[in-house]
Amino acid sequence: MDLNLERIALKGTSIIIDQPKLVGYQKDGRPYEIRARQGIQDITHPDVFDLDGLDIRIESAEAGGLSMTAAKGHYNARADRAEMSGGVNMRDGKSFDMRLVSAVFDLKSSKMTSDKPVKVRLVGGEVDGKSIEFSEKERRASFRGGVHSLI
Repeated sequence: MDLNLERIALKGTSIIIDQPKLVGYQKDGRPYEIRARQGIQDITHPDVFDLDGLDIRIESAEAGGLSMTAAKGHYNARADRAEMSGGVNMRDGKSFDMRLVSAVFDLKSSKMTSDKPVKVRLVGGEVDGKSIEFSEKERRASFRGGVHSLI
């Protein structure tokens, strides 16, 4: 794991970091990168970062990579898990564009879940649902509640 920082400030027990960048690897060896406009880390909880302007990228040879953005994020380095809110967008640039209110992405299992409304635009159509579980590795989405599709 590699951590890059641009500017750091200390306020009470909080470290404020401008443009933090964390690079890591998933279980299968694929690299990922977590960036933000700003991160705040409480020194009493060193594994947890609150992030503004969150941007996560995961390498994927067959699909050209995956990108997730959110207005806000809460990243737990020990659990390797990001809670995203304030509008979440996930896309691969080729076959889908997913819009959510909030979501949780587990970088260890490569699974994203949300119990909030979701809209997925696919080549040739779109699917809406009240919740979703998405496996990044398998490129499989399971929708629940009020599922509608347009082809």
